[in-house]
Amino acid sequence: MINETLEIQDIIQGRPVGDRCLYRTCFLLAKWHKAQGLTETQARDEIFAWANRMGIRINFTLNKLIRHAYKDRRRLTDNPKIYVSSEDIAEIKRRFDAGKIRMVALAMLCYAKTFANANGEFSISLAALADWVGLSRGNISTRYINELIEFEYVNKGGDQHEIVWNKTARSKAFTFSLNVPIRNSGEFELQGNDIHGLYKTAFLKKAHLNGY
Repeated sequence: MINETLEIQDIIQGRPVGDRCLYRTCFLLAKWHKAQGLTETQARDEIFAWANRMGIRINFTLNKLIRHAYKDRRRLTDNPKIYVSSEDIAEIKRRFDAGKIRMVALAMLCYAKTFANANGEFSISLAALADWVGLSRGNISTRYINELIEFEYVNKGGDQHEIVWNKTARSKAFTFSLNVPIRNSGEFELQGNDIHGLYKTAFLKKAHLNGY
């Protein structure tokens, strides 16, 4: 999610991809092949070759996706340095008790530190978020996002901000903003895309040292 280059390399090497994440994955694959200097036709061949190896059926118009990816000027993120502070952790603890909701809040914070625009807004695929933190997409959308909103950690854009990646693939991205400062500083660093490792370091080890 954060290091998109590492994510795509893992996917090419065989990491499973869920149906709801397929459209986003193919979009990132197209951007990856563009960066490698491949033509759109070559990228199409590579994506289908990957899908065949994985036993995946692409049920949307791939050419449209590839054209969109090749027009997109933003490069895939590659080893971004994302840091989380004790103040960031304290804000999450102030609002939430359970480990899973704290994990989702931490993931949203790291994503915002990477992708938020000048207004603090960012769009994120809930299916990809669920895959990243290891929770079901249903619980993310109906339970955890609602709790993040209710306890004033995030704001969700209205329906007009909803981005549909692909109706057939049923993958959606929504626009959010955080109600906490987004400063990329702190004593805890996200290693690659290891959000679970960051959570253990920032929450569990720190809590043990502080006696709670």
